[in-house]
Amino acid sequence: MNDRKWDPYFYDPDDHGHCVLAAPEAFSDEPAPRKWLDLLWPDHDPNRTGRNSAAVESRLFSSCAGWPEPPTALELYEAIREPEPTRRQKNIVNMWAAEATPREIFKAWAEHAYTWRQLVAALHRSEFPFPGRIRLLNRAADVPEYEGVPTWRS
Repeated sequence: MNDRKWDPYFYDPDDHGHCVLAAPEAFSDEPAPRKWLDLLWPDHDPNRTGRNSAAVESRLFSSCAGWPEPPTALELYEAIREPEPTRRQKNIVNMWAAEATPREIFKAWAEHAYTWRQLVAALHRSEFPFPGRIRLLNRAADVPEYEGVPTWRS
């Protein structure tokens, strides 16, 4: 039997199949070490990081092509940091977390688009509703490092 079956961060026993995103404090607020970007994407463009994240821009271009006014990488960057997001900002954050592949989510972190804590806090403010992604993020909070490099939490 799965030991986490009744863990409230994974399942709510009163709502079968529902899960709860861990608190932002369970995740690291440290920016990605430069090593990740250099190791995994050695040919990255240093001008396409942070507010101009290549991973974010690529996913937005693909997933938001039908939006009347497609969001930009800068909009996601600002939406993640906004303490009182607008409806559009919530939609952008939710779209990102639902549509981006795990690799794109990781790459955007490596490109300093956000820290894990910033992303999770934004998802809480946006009332992110996708259990599969919530479980993925919660599991990731249990991985403190990879090959000696801090990852998801401090």
